[in-house]
Amino acid sequence: MSSSADFSDEDDFSQKSGSASPAPGDTLPWNLPKHERSKRKIQGGSVLDPAERAVLRIADERDKVQKKTFTKWINQHLMKVRKHVSDLYEDLRDGHNLISLLEVLSGDTLPREKGRMRFHRLQNVQIALDYLKRRQVKLVNIRNDDITDGNPKLTLGLIWTIILHFQISDIHVTGESEDMSAKERLLLWTQQATEGYAGVRCENFTTCWRDGKLFNAIIHKYRPDLIDMNTVAVQSNLANLEHAFYVAEKIGVIRLLDPEDVDVSSPDEKSVITYVSSLYDAFPKVPEGGEGIGANDVEVKWIEYQNMVNYLIQWIRHHVATMSERTFPNNPVELKALYNQYLQFKETEIPPKETEKSKIKRLYKLLEIWIEFGRIKLLQGYHPNDIEREWGKLIIAMLEREKALRPEVERLEMLQQIASRVQRDSIICEDKLILARNALQSDSKRLESGVQFQNEAEIAGYILECENLLRQHVIDVQILIDGRYYQADQLVQRVAKLRDEIVALRNECSSVYSKGRMLTTEQTKLMISGITQSLNSGFAQTLNPCLNSGLTQSLTPSLTSSSVTSGLSSGMTSRLTPSVTPAYTPGFPSTLIPNFSSGVEPNSLQTLKLMQIRKPLLKSSLLDQNLTEEEVNMKFVQDLLNWVDEMQVQLDRTEWGSDLPSVESHLENHKNVHRAIEEFESSLKEAKSSEIQMTAPLKLTYTEKLHRLENQYAKLLNTSRNQERHLDTLHNFVTRATNELIWLNEKEEEEVAYDWSEKNTSIARKKDYHAELMRELDQKEENIKSVQEIAEQLLLENHPARLTIEAYRAAMQTQWSWILQLCQCVEQHIRENTAYFEFFNDAKGATDSLRNLKDAIQRKYSCDRSSSVHKLEDLIQESMEEKEALLQYKSTVASLMGRAKAVVQLKPRNPDCPLKTSIPIKAICDYRQIEITIYKEDECVLANNSHRAKWKVISPTGNEAMVPSVCFSVPPPNKDAVDFANRLEQQYQNVLTLWHESHVNMRSVVSWHYLVSEIDRIQASTVASVSTRVHVHPRTWGTLWVEFESALN
Repeated sequence: MSSSADFSDEDDFSQKSGSASPAPGDTLPWNLPKHERSKRKIQGGSVLDPAERAVLRIADERDKVQKKTFTKWINQHLMKVRKHVSDLYEDLRDGHNLISLLEVLSGDTLPREKGRMRFHRLQNVQIALDYLKRRQVKLVNIRNDDITDGNPKLTLGLIWTIILHFQISDIHVTGESEDMSAKERLLLWTQQATEGYAGVRCENFTTCWRDGKLFNAIIHKYRPDLIDMNTVAVQSNLANLEHAFYVAEKIGVIRLLDPEDVDVSSPDEKSVITYVSSLYDAFPKVPEGGEGIGANDVEVKWIEYQNMVNYLIQWIRHHVATMSERTFPNNPVELKALYNQYLQFKETEIPPKETEKSKIKRLYKLLEIWIEFGRIKLLQGYHPNDIEREWGKLIIAMLEREKALRPEVERLEMLQQIASRVQRDSIICEDKLILARNALQSDSKRLESGVQFQNEAEIAGYILECENLLRQHVIDVQILIDGRYYQADQLVQRVAKLRDEIVALRNECSSVYSKGRMLTTEQTKLMISGITQSLNSGFAQTLNPCLNSGLTQSLTPSLTSSSVTSGLSSGMTSRLTPSVTPAYTPGFPSTLIPNFSSGVEPNSLQTLKLMQIRKPLLKSSLLDQNLTEEEVNMKFVQDLLNWVDEMQVQLDRTEWGSDLPSVESHLENHKNVHRAIEEFESSLKEAKSSEIQMTAPLKLTYTEKLHRLENQYAKLLNTSRNQERHLDTLHNFVTRATNELIWLNEKEEEEVAYDWSEKNTSIARKKDYHAELMRELDQKEENIKSVQEIAEQLLLENHPARLTIEAYRAAMQTQWSWILQLCQCVEQHIRENTAYFEFFNDAKGATDSLRNLKDAIQRKYSCDRSSSVHKLEDLIQESMEEKEALLQYKSTVASLMGRAKAVVQLKPRNPDCPLKTSIPIKAICDYRQIEITIYKEDECVLANNSHRAKWKVISPTGNEAMVPSVCFSVPPPNKDAVDFANRLEQQYQNVLTLWHESHVNMRSVVSWHYLVSEIDRIQASTVASVSTRVHVHPRTWGTLWVEFESALN
């Protein structure tokens, strides 16, 4: 359907005037193309003849208004391609501006002829007409030669047809019907917009608009802050119109009309429609059947938006403060509850707030059109990006809290396990002491009855086991004290109580057995001596200082082999020494016991702590001692138990490494440990084979120990295998992640170090390299995702090296996000540097062209009175074509003037050009470090550019730090570019002035020749010839006067 059909009954210009006969007003001076006016002057004719003066008095003023309105409307669109129309009829003749107009309106690219001959002009106009016909635009009696010849009526008709098709026909209003024309839809929109305004009535597009109230009412509907309708009611028509056009211009509507054009008895309808449709395009519209906010609901929705933002920001800031709290309870139950509270907050409170945040974003999208329009003033801190910044702070605070909470929970859980083991083993020790005391009482009764005692070996075994348990208690209690475990005091008291009971039992043994028969065997003598020496040597001297000094002294010194076994000699020494030797000391040097005084050890991931391996004793090493076979077996199985327990503790406390070298070291170390554990099976078989050698009463004890040894070894072997599997998977993950991080770091270093200053002109090569990098990133993305998926899977499987995995996962996410941001920075720099170098190249080319043109004008159009008239007329005609080329070149100069204002500064990027003073810069990506945080679009200050890759920058908050220069753009104006463009503009004006002077000089010489010719003709006339041609005299004198004036001019 043709868009022009909406107005065809009354507005078809082509039916008013065909191309064959000119309509009234076609030959008026303002409707004539410039080349026609110039032609008249060259031919020596008068500008106005009597018939034209008569037409002038009755000419339709509406054509003038339409011409002015349409010219402004065209320039409104052509300015997007830096073109301009001064004379509507003249500047559309070659078809170039017409094609450019259609390209801007449609977004399509049309072909065009580049020549300047009439044929090329006709062809260009025909291209435009054919394009309109392809878009189903109805054109009646408009041919290409009409436009090329500058036909006023048909030129106006063509532009009106274009306005109808591209601007007015797209108008849609709520409540419209299918049979409504575009004019009727626009009238309906106006009536809806002005409904309820007193004294305002819209029935047409002519007389109703004369007083200006309709214009003001429409603007007030959408921007009530800009119009006072009470003032409008009492102002004059011209004042109302001027105010409406002025306000509309402020909000982006080009002033297509002037007040004097509208304040007439019958304003031009097409001009008013064109302007009103521009208002329609400029004002926000609610989509038909879609989401949107009408003009009446803006304030309500804006208040709702502000309330939602205020509530969410307050909620975020409150919880950021809560998440920043680092004072945790020492009670595992309370800490676990605190951690569960955090998880509940993360799982139940965060998702609804994310939904609320999304709702705020959606509401902002609906309000955004009104914010851009100016109806709403967006306050600082109310943009969704501001909410995202606050939300990001909350997420970071949550991650930091979880990072602090989880290790603290794990630490207290480990301490709680140690405390539980101390409690459990204390009960076992107390039970064994009861059994030993009962056995001692039995022997005491036997001695009183004169019977030989029988329980000496059994009592020795009980004391030996309690001694081993107490040794482990000493190590565990030391860990609890260092870890500030909340029940450490009670456990130390309990361990001290066990020590006292062992000392008491020792005293009882000494008392009972010293009253018995004379020692008959060396074995009994050694047993009593060994027990006494071992108990007196260490434990009594260890626990008391701990109790008296607030649990601050170390418990482990008492466990050195010298302190326990000093003074022991003979058989019992050999019985006790292997068991009393500190089994855990080699495996847990001082650096392995973490310092829990301030929470998690800061550099725990950086300290490499490898497991120590102690070989279990060989049974053959015990055979040369003065021990019975059963004693050797008991000692052997006890040492195996100690070894298994020792290795189990080491495995339970193993570390995983924080980077690839440490993970590899732990993996290699664990392979050696696992090999030793597997080799231990031969010792276990040897112990099992010795079971048949045992007799009562030690056989039952030996069987229990052997059964415990089998269970503990099976647990140890399973733990070792699991740890080897975990280390293998961790090593695979860390290896892949490290390789990807190395690649990303290499690319980061390349981009950060690239020279973006004016010295580096190889932008095309950089563009190619960047395209290749983007292709590599597309390929790398799959690898990154694969490694991230491995990390997610390991975390889902509760891999024990969670901290290392999360650290690598976070590092990969951060580095990947950072490299993508750098790529965005690089793309912007490529655009800016390309525009920079293109501008200076184009400006230099324009300077050379203007210089050549100036030389050509000076050389070609130099003349004097000796030059012939015919030559001068030819030169004048050629100079008109030269002027057209010069006027067309004006758009090039104007384009360069406009481009100069957008050229960035590159010299500050050159460290060889030190700054004399700080300059403003603009962040083109986010940058976060401990000392400074910068967000995209932040206005910062460049304080020092002595390093090309990193600048000393001051953030909007006043923080100062060294930041990669690639993160910033040095915004316009570029003084060199602006000065260059100004010089170019001046050069263009000089050339234009030179052409004008040359053209006037040639015209004056031609007029002088005509004047001389007329004078010669008059002088040659006779009296007879003059008397017979009286009617010719006025015209002759008129011509003579015109030529004289031209010669003077």
